[in-house]
Amino acid sequence: MKLIEMSDYNRAAKTYWVVMVCAGAAVFVWALQRCSSLSAVQWAEFAGFLGLVIFAGSNPIRIPNTKSSFTAGDVFTFLSVLFLGVPAAVLIGITDSFVSSRRTSKRSASWIGAPAMMAVTAADPPSGITPPRQSGKHLSRSAAFTLCQFLGRLQNVILNIQRCSHTSDAIASAHQCQGLK
Repeated sequence: MKLIEMSDYNRAAKTYWVVMVCAGAAVFVWALQRCSSLSAVQWAEFAGFLGLVIFAGSNPIRIPNTKSSFTAGDVFTFLSVLFLGVPAAVLIGITDSFVSSRRTSKRSASWIGAPAMMAVTAADPPSGITPPRQSGKHLSRSAAFTLCQFLGRLQNVILNIQRCSHTSDAIASAHQCQGLK
């Protein structure tokens, strides 16, 4: 038995997977190096976010009639960008992705690939957004903008979940009606 089963991947998919895993590993090392300069208070915040994201990732929410799922851990990834910066958010995102992929997939390729792809994605924040480096009484403009952007994305996720659940309810009732004929 192979350690990483990828027999159903074509050559392009395997190449993409390998490239993303290598890039994700490089981003992971970069994030670890950058996080080494966190203060004791920031390490405590990081540990708190890490615990919350592990709990949230352990309970993925499946989207009806798809193989997709998401977790509430994205909330903590966005918050860690605000409070700790991008490198910490990368590590939080990697953890969330790994924990949730362990719960939703039986394939080691997913367990390795999902965190790597999250690392690459989280390492590239929207342009013009620089999270605050020091804690203060007031949020900077970029942090406020990031928070507004996060709330907008959260609203979009909630609306999409509602739309998917209504669609799956309509499909289920259509199947029931066809079965009654």
